[in-house]
Amino acid sequence: LPPMTIEPYPHERQRLPFKMTPEDRSLRLQWVKDQNLAPNEPRYVPELRPRNIFRRTIGAPWDFVTKMLYPMLGHNKARMFRYYVPKFGMYLAAVWFTASYFKHNHATWESVKGWNFYANRLQMYPGDDPEEVKAKMHRRELFARDSHEKHRGDFFDQGFSKRTTHTTPIES
Repeated sequence: LPPMTIEPYPHERQRLPFKMTPEDRSLRLQWVKDQNLAPNEPRYVPELRPRNIFRRTIGAPWDFVTKMLYPMLGHNKARMFRYYVPKFGMYLAAVWFTASYFKHNHATWESVKGWNFYANRLQMYPGDDPEEVKAKMHRRELFARDSHEKHRGDFFDQGFSKRTTHTTPIES
């Protein structure tokens, strides 16, 4: 069914073919007055927007914090807080989880799983000061996972040269 309209003549073409009677005018005037909202409208009725048990459980702490912030921030800012802060928190948690995963699950010579990370050498052009380039490399290596001097045999080593077991030669 189409939505019900309470306006006496919702379309102008319904009103134009004939003159409005005083009764029609009073109905139209009452309809226009009814469009004004009361000071306490619109009202929030939680039962009109039900949430399942999982959303209620996850949102309960945020609802509590938002309820405490209503007097300090006001209605609009508290609602913005309730909407944006949990999403920003989930974003930060995802970034932290991803960063820690990549930091602690790198590939080693003992397993097939993990990620390989490679770093390029800094470019050095004619006329660059070698000491400045070394200082830049040192600053860069402070954040690197393996900050040791690279050698020719380090290609695809994956920590094999740093092992602590099976380092003695086999005697026959």
